Amino acid sequence: MNYLISICTSSFKEFKNVKSITLGAMLIAIYAVSYAPYVGNIIIVPGVIEIRFGFLVVAIAAMFFGPIFGGAIAVMGDVLGTILFYGGAFFWGYTLSWLIQAIVFGFILYHAKPSLVRIIICMLFNTLVINLLFTTACETLMGFGTFEALFVRRIFLNAIMLPVNTVLSYFILTKVGQLRERAKKAA
Repeated sequence: MNYLISICTSSFKEFKNVKSITLGAMLIAIYAVSYAPYVGNIIIVPGVIEIRFGFLVVAIAAMFFGPIFGGAIAVMGDVLGTILFYGGAFFWGYTLSWLIQAIVFGFILYHAKPSLVRIIICMLFNTLVINLLFTTACETLMGFGTFEALFVRRIFLNAIMLPVNTVLSYFILTKVGQLRERAKKAA
């Protein structure tokens, strides 16, 4: 419990750091732009299998700034991206899912080297809890179908995307972590 409190306290202190606020603003902008059609995703099968990069920005924010500041970046980026590229068609459930993802990723990745085990844990949580359960519930609330029908469709999609997203996350987060370490040594 003390570990979680210290992580939250340290993450909250990022709000007072000018460098953190500046990098956080850049991550919010990148995350918001990832909502633009054909900018933040690679379409393999339209409407079915798409590689989206927004989760990587949230993972980077959580890794750099922890669960509190990373969660704030996720929420602000989601709201801004929705306003800019979806005409303000906002649904609170998706924003909540990004917040939860950032908090969990922050607890796992903040002040830690992004190892394969940590990234697998993050991606399993993201796939099983956020994508399969929470997003399916959001789509049900929005009237896209019954939970059962959407869940079955999403199992197939997430079974394909879990290894892809895990490999992508491992590659990107380890490289970004290495760049961050080099920047710290140079400063």
